[in-house]
Amino acid sequence: KNFSFSEPFNGLIEKWHSGRIVVLDTETTGTNALKDDIIQIYAVEVVNGRKGEDFHFYLKNSIPVGYSREIHGIDDEFLRENGREAKAVLQELKEFIKGGAVAGHNINFDLSMITENAKRNKITFEFKEYYDTLDISRRFIESESYKLTSIAKLLGLEGATHDAKDDVSATVGLLEILVSKLKTGCRQRSALFKEHGKKFIQLSNLINSWEKIAKEKRPADFLDYVWESSGLKEYYGKDKESRSRLKSMETLRSLFKEKDDLSKQPEVMLRELINYGSLVKDINFLGLEKGKIPVITVHQAKGLEFDYVFLIGINESKFMTDKGGMEEEKRIFYVAMTRARKKIFISYSNFDNYNRPLSKGRFINFIDRKYINYL
Repeated sequence: KNFSFSEPFNGLIEKWHSGRIVVLDTETTGTNALKDDIIQIYAVEVVNGRKGEDFHFYLKNSIPVGYSREIHGIDDEFLRENGREAKAVLQELKEFIKGGAVAGHNINFDLSMITENAKRNKITFEFKEYYDTLDISRRFIESESYKLTSIAKLLGLEGATHDAKDDVSATVGLLEILVSKLKTGCRQRSALFKEHGKKFIQLSNLINSWEKIAKEKRPADFLDYVWESSGLKEYYGKDKESRSRLKSMETLRSLFKEKDDLSKQPEVMLRELINYGSLVKDINFLGLEKGKIPVITVHQAKGLEFDYVFLIGINESKFMTDKGGMEEEKRIFYVAMTRARKKIFISYSNFDNYNRPLSKGRFINFIDRKYINYL
């Protein structure tokens, strides 16, 4: 929604220096906006580039915290003693935001959680102007990971801890750095938008029409409509190399059809399916909830986490090669190692198919022996 045909980030730059932005974060019982509860909200206003008043409350939960406690450290007993009623907190949050600009790291998740939790309590939120530091960071900062904890460490910011208050503090620091970076390219972006901006008006109008249709059509039918009206079907149907994309689209449509719940409004169900799709990120991960195990490359696993990870073939001649250079190999191995939440199993071969001896990957020796159990 933050679209200006003169400079897309102009609103953020102006708000930071001479306006008001509310930076916020939530902790929740899970990732499903339609079912899970918000259990902590922290927000702080940034006025003319400086922190002002803040807003911080814990909320009573209607469903158990469950495994999410391992992330934020908040349990059911604490919320019973310290939590306030959700309706009162959300109403006060609405008054604190005052319909102004908001920002956060992966802000779309927080806004969807706030919007859906508020609907249950007959409170309406409308976020007309919002900025996502996750999205902007990916554009202007080079990093192996764009999690708030990783970005904070990279830039030397106050540590993000999965406590909403700490995460907001880190996000404010990140936002300040991003605004500084945005200012340096302001003229160039303005020139580009002046030259090419009109081309986006038609697309903007088309997207607005989709928003209306999404309230009427079932998710699978809406997907078909977008596929046709956007011109993507015609575009990808021109050559044989696009067949994989067409197949991916068919898989996505099947998913939308299979998981559609007719008891829910089309728009609500579409949002739920999109949230589900954004979590799996790749069609290779469809069916995880049914017990399927994904067999994927390290590159495909970037940005994802699993409780248990099995790395196979960690040999010098297999996983470790000299094609990308030593530093690149280190980065790939680091990505692989950091995908596991609980345990990682690393295997390597002593001999190849011709009974020739093989060496284990050199990076295994970098792991402190106290963390290794040989099986």
